[in-house]
Amino acid sequence: MRSWFPRLLISAASLYACEEAPFTPPPPAGAQGACCLVDECVFGDENACDGLFIPGEQCDPDPCPSNLTACCADDGSCAMREASACVLSERESIPDSLCDPNPCPQPEVGACCSDLGECAVRDERDCRLQRFTFMGDGATCEPDTCPEVDTGACCREDGSCVFTDPSRCDGTFNLDVMCEPNPCPQPIPGACCANDSTSCELRTRFSCDARFMGPETVCSEALCVLPTDAGVDAAPDAAPDAGPDLGPDLGPDLGPDLGPDLGPDLGPDLGPDPGPDLGPDAVPDALAPDFR
Repeated sequence: MRSWFPRLLISAASLYACEEAPFTPPPPAGAQGACCLVDECVFGDENACDGLFIPGEQCDPDPCPSNLTACCADDGSCAMREASACVLSERESIPDSLCDPNPCPQPEVGACCSDLGECAVRDERDCRLQRFTFMGDGATCEPDTCPEVDTGACCREDGSCVFTDPSRCDGTFNLDVMCEPNPCPQPIPGACCANDSTSCELRTRFSCDARFMGPETVCSEALCVLPTDAGVDAAPDAAPDAGPDLGPDLGPDLGPDLGPDLGPDLGPDLGPDPGPDLGPDAVPDALAPDFR
């Protein structure tokens, strides 16, 4: 007689395994439509189509273009296109071929050097798009073919760090020092007072967008007092003082003094003297007969 206990253990273990097994959901279904291959049309899911997919179309009547071919781009990517459309787009057409597996020739790769002398293997097109220097097809990064550039941590005034070369550093350059962890000295915080109240927070002068009271200052109501509260606004007191001081003093001083001095002195001196000298008595008696 066989014992039922081992069977019970096996059944329990199987049940436990089913409950613990992770559930993998099926991939989401794509759009349904016509999948055009080289010489046939198959209706199905977009995700399963290795050819040209036309969503929402049935295969009867056949919607696929004639002369379907693998069309290769410069970067080595492949797409199913009509042969004439592929030629018009200046791409290489591979007849009687699908894109899976990719039949397109892949671009040559080589060492690509950044401005900082960093090296990575890229194709020439990608390298030049990043404005780096392509060292040629087949060039490798081991050994490094990129020219050596002095690099290091550039510490800015606000405490931030940028890894660069000396010519691009707008702060203090530290040769052969990395920015992780940040080696740059941090600015000293201080009281940052609000512009319209006495509220205050501890910030650096670079992060304070109000009144920075200086490094190592401590927040207090007395420190953050507004200018109007301290009696700095002197506009109301300035108006009455300016009027009386300038008005009466300038009027009397300039009026009486200039009038009498210029009037009487110039009149008598120039009037009587020229008259008697230029009249009849100006010709001597001895010369009178000659002029008659």
